[in-house]
Amino acid sequence: MSNIKEDRQLKRKKRIRKWILIGVAVVLVLAIAAVSIFLQLYKYHYNKGNEYYDSYKYSDAAAEYNKALSYPVPDGEECAIKVNLVLAKIAPVNFDNVPEADLSDTIDLLGDCIDLLCEDGCAHKNDENGHDSTAQELKDELEQILEKLKEQQEQSQGGSDSDEDQDNTGDETEEDTRSGEGEATTEQDPSEKQIEDIIRDGTKEHNRSREEDTGEYNYYGGKSW
Repeated sequence: MSNIKEDRQLKRKKRIRKWILIGVAVVLVLAIAAVSIFLQLYKYHYNKGNEYYDSYKYSDAAAEYNKALSYPVPDGEECAIKVNLVLAKIAPVNFDNVPEADLSDTIDLLGDCIDLLCEDGCAHKNDENGHDSTAQELKDELEQILEKLKEQQEQSQGGSDSDEDQDNTGDETEEDTRSGEGEATTEQDPSEKQIEDIIRDGTKEHNRSREEDTGEYNYYGGKSW
């Protein structure tokens, strides 16, 4: 009788042990699946960003690329996401015709994009040793555009100063005329004319070189992972 009872208890223990092992195995499988899904989430947002980019929804594309970067990304693949993020940020900007009022914001945008490309060594600021050739090439081109926009900003500020000087000269001439001190025949200061010529010639050269250097960015390929 006691042997029968012991056998039943032993079988019950074996069944319990078996279900415990099955439960542990199921938990491990679910945990591995969850980790795998989590590690692949960056691909979902990257591909979603590509869809938005193809639809010219650049703001939405940039948001998806940022989400992709918020998840663990395998070494080397983060540069492709950053390149597309930068392209989405600058796509709405017409660098050939940046309004004077937008120059400062555009210059800041380019600076932020260059910093982003240089993160994690995708591109290098001071040399050509970035470990991603596409990021390095894009960074170099953005630096060229940035320098030209800075020159345009300096020329614009110089032109404003010259216009202000001309206004002041005009006011003084008008005041002299009203007071009867003489006819308003004041000649333009040679130095002011020289400054105007420099600004005008510099603007022509700037526009010419921008037309020569203008090109489409072809880094974005819309490839899905």
